[in-house]
Amino acid sequence: GQIAFLLPVADVWANSQNREYLDDLTRKVHWANDALLRSHYDFDYVDDDALQHASIQDHDLVIGKNQYKVLVLPPMRVASLATLRKAEEFSRAGGKIIALDRLPEGSMENGDPDPEVAALVRPLFEDSPGGRAGQARLVYLDQTAGSLIQALTAEFHPSVRLVGDADQVYSQPRTIGDSDVFFLTNEA
Repeated sequence: GQIAFLLPVADVWANSQNREYLDDLTRKVHWANDALLRSHYDFDYVDDDALQHASIQDHDLVIGKNQYKVLVLPPMRVASLATLRKAEEFSRAGGKIIALDRLPEGSMENGDPDPEVAALVRPLFEDSPGGRAGQARLVYLDQTAGSLIQALTAEFHPSVRLVGDADQVYSQPRTIGDSDVFFLTNEA
């Protein structure tokens, strides 16, 4: 896959009593998922544990046999510090991060807000001499998630290009051994 999309498990646990927040989070993750599928980007969902145990080779995040060029952070208020540390390490190695709608402010370990989260996250997204804003972007979502697709297009193009009226055809490419396999679904 080209894109690792972090599942907001820690945020869901931390905000489990706030139904309105969870509905909004679910809606925005769905918008992003739909846009990635419709635009034919190769992505996988990853959880905190997988990300925390990932290695970094060159500019890629490596989880198992999969290598990712971009890490997408969902619109979350709370995250695991270990997850954010791995994201920071990935950015420092030249990896790209796209955060959706907001940056986390709290941690599972220390509550919300957590000054340690701010110390980890702000430099990733600041456009300043100490920041790495070239490696990390914050994009705001609407129902089309066009800003996410635009940010990704600046980095690379999808694995599949369909012509004509294909907005309801979803694809998910995979490499199996020496073969490229493309799963296509037509929702029309």
